[in-house]
Amino acid sequence: MVARPIPQFDTSAEVQLDTSAEVQHERVVAIDRIKACAIVAVLLMHAGPMRFGIPVVPVEFWLRRGWTIFHVPAFLIVAGTLYRQGTPMSAATFMRRTARVVVPYLSAVALWAAIGIVPLPPWPQVPGALLLGATYGIYYFVPVLVGCIALGWLASRLPAYALWVLLAGLLAYACVERFVPAVMMSADSVFWRVRDPLVQFWFGYFLCGWLAVPQSLGTRLPRWVLMAVALAALPFYVIDNTWVFMRVVYSVAVVAWLWVTPIRFPGMRLLSETSLAIYLLHAPVQDALAARLWIWPAAARVPLIAIVGCFVSLAFCLFASQVVGRERARFWFGA
Repeated sequence: MVARPIPQFDTSAEVQLDTSAEVQHERVVAIDRIKACAIVAVLLMHAGPMRFGIPVVPVEFWLRRGWTIFHVPAFLIVAGTLYRQGTPMSAATFMRRTARVVVPYLSAVALWAAIGIVPLPPWPQVPGALLLGATYGIYYFVPVLVGCIALGWLASRLPAYALWVLLAGLLAYACVERFVPAVMMSADSVFWRVRDPLVQFWFGYFLCGWLAVPQSLGTRLPRWVLMAVALAALPFYVIDNTWVFMRVVYSVAVVAWLWVTPIRFPGMRLLSETSLAIYLLHAPVQDALAARLWIWPAAARVPLIAIVGCFVSLAFCLFASQVVGRERARFWFGA
């Protein structure tokens, strides 16, 4: 989901990063691993109805809705990691980073509307729908990510201690909202709640990446501790998805584990580099297929739908690269 800009490293006295070739290679591999695993989680989560009110069998629940909840947090953490810089973000950089997300999003909306799979709302409502990512359910992530890019513009102008204070405040809010629902400004609307950067801790995940929280945890704690923490936190959120703090613990622990684990798998880099295009293109395909395969056993149906969604998205990326060239395909479609 996150277009990969050229990393910029802060070498000021405040933040020292090892820029040796070996360390930076491992850093890129870790980012590819996180993004690839996150997009696989996205594909599986959307391999069936996306409304949480629909009952599902336990196998389908754990394939689609259990372990997969780290996906959006992971992409936002990666965004914070990649967008971090030691000098104030310029307006040109902000616009470039925003365009890398918005242009492929608008291209996907136009593609699905032209085919007729996802028609646009009435014309007077189109600007608002595009602005809020409301033309299709999962596109809410686009305004969330753009908001995080704007937060990055601010973060690049603030000292590290101020960002830590802000992160602590966001984390405290995530704790309080579970026990005092009145503090949630978007509590009564699912539409606004998924877009709320405070209620869902979206800004917090971005700052975790900016401040290298998962990297620090991954290098300081054994991998088995990170996995144990993740597994301990997950049931709390599964039982009660208003307990956002537990999703934070689970997601950060999983990303920290992925950062340091030596696991590599075929297609990891491809999935990472095309994650934005896959995110924008897979869901309508998977929705259409899910409607036809609903009577299949979940253990076969869910993986098959995810594989087809991934294959169709990658095929489009290849086609676009062949027709307009790789750089233009990346700009227009995130391919």
